[in-house]
Amino acid sequence: MSLYTVLITIRLLCQLLFILIVIRVVYLIVSFRVGDKVPFVPSGKLAIQKILEHKIIPRASIIYDLGCGDAKVLACLIKKIPGVKGVGVEKDPIVFPLAWIRKLFLLNRSKDLKLILGDIRNVDISKADVLYVFLMPEFMKQIIIPKIEKELKPGVLVISNMFEIPKTKNLRLYKKLLLKEYRFPTRHNEYLWIYRVVK
Repeated sequence: MSLYTVLITIRLLCQLLFILIVIRVVYLIVSFRVGDKVPFVPSGKLAIQKILEHKIIPRASIIYDLGCGDAKVLACLIKKIPGVKGVGVEKDPIVFPLAWIRKLFLLNRSKDLKLILGDIRNVDISKADVLYVFLMPEFMKQIIIPKIEKELKPGVLVISNMFEIPKTKNLRLYKKLLLKEYRFPTRHNEYLWIYRVVK
């Protein structure tokens, strides 16, 4: 490979990186506009690390991420857990291309990640073995809990990043893992909430 080819490749990668940064900045600005109930806030690496450390997700599971954003969670879990397949649902057309770019970097595992541009309410989640959400409690109460009650089979794991899912007869708390501990100025801690569906 000639030096010229290497320089051209580096230049193209830098341009792609710049485009991704611009898309992310624009999306973050747009997502916090007035009236947007669920802005894109990516899940932190700590949540993914906890899921992997505690071996919460069995091999060959089908994981649904409702409001998947850039699909970071699904991509990481597909890479690290053998046989896992993921379905990511994202409503916002500005952030959805970021998920597709992340899917391309899965290379030979990219077929294991299905991405859907659409509203969570219109997606059937009945095939899920694991449901992952990072959504506000009010949104979960209005949209997610009715879907869990109607569509999920008993035994399905439901993982909520940071927010406790409002009480429902169809979910039992299975584990509560500490993500971050705040001692000052408040005692509010961040958790990974893990439930099992019961019926």
